[in-house]
Amino acid sequence: MRQLAAVVLAAGQGTRMKSDVHKVLHPVAGRPMLLHLLAALDAGGAMKKVVVVGVLREQVEAAIAATDTHVAVQHEQRGTAHAALCAKTALAGFDGLIVICFGDTPLLSGAT
Repeated sequence: MRQLAAVVLAAGQGTRMKSDVHKVLHPVAGRPMLLHLLAALDAGGAMKKVVVVGVLREQVEAAIAATDTHVAVQHEQRGTAHAALCAKTALAGFDGLIVICFGDTPLLSGAT
C-alpha cells in the first residue's frame, strides 16, 4: 500500500464569513472545522499533513500547534492551484499519494 500525504488549503481570505476568526477555525460540534478534518486525515492514514496558510495565518498556526502538521505559507493570494503548489517544499522527498482538501470540510471522514 502506498503512503498517503494530505495538503489542506487554508490560505483564503474567507470574506463571506464576515468574521475576524479564520474561516477554518469556526466551530462545528464544539471544535474548529480544521481540527475535524485533520483528525479524519489521521484516521485515513495520512503519514504527512501540510496546511497551507495565508491570511490570518497566526490563528491557524496556533490552532494546529499541538498536531503533527507542517505549515506552508502562501504569501500572495494567487489562486487554489498556487496554494497547493506552496506545499511542494514541505512534501520534498515524499513518495506516495497526495490528497488535497479544503480546510473548511469538517465532514470528510477517514474512510472517504
